[in-house]
Amino acid sequence: MRFSLAASTALALTVIASGCDGTPSPEVPVDMAARLEGLAANVDPVRNRFANSAMVHAMLALPARETEREALLFGLAVAEQVLYSGRLDQAAEMLSTLLIELERYQRDAPPEARAPHSFLASILDFLAIAHLRSGELANCIAGAGPVACTVPVPTAGVHVDPSG
Repeated sequence: MRFSLAASTALALTVIASGCDGTPSPEVPVDMAARLEGLAANVDPVRNRFANSAMVHAMLALPARETEREALLFGLAVAEQVLYSGRLDQAAEMLSTLLIELERYQRDAPPEARAPHSFLASILDFLAIAHLRSGELANCIAGAGPVACTVPVPTAGVHVDPSG
């Protein structure tokens, strides 16, 4: 559904006028940083799927995994939450370590105990996401700007930071 500029303006003015009696409401000073910190301290990572840092903290407090296979699966779950929390370098490091550990595990484990190919694919997918997001931050946001994030990439948008 599309609205004309006149209809959109009329709707906006109606919404504004309906809750306004002409006198400004007093502003209550709020320490937003303290408010957000208080909210974050009480977040439940099980109920809030966006509380990735809290989830990592909760996961690391769990007992150690009993088998090497469980440790690999758990390591991937933790690395995924670290990635989603925005700690891209840490996630990439964890995922790279998991690749090495998986290679060793696959070599030493009996065929019936080996991890499926989808496990390796998941590690590689998350590692690619970590590097792509890192490149986005370094080159699109802090670098050349939006021109570096369009496809096809024009000459002015070629990434200058190869780490991402």
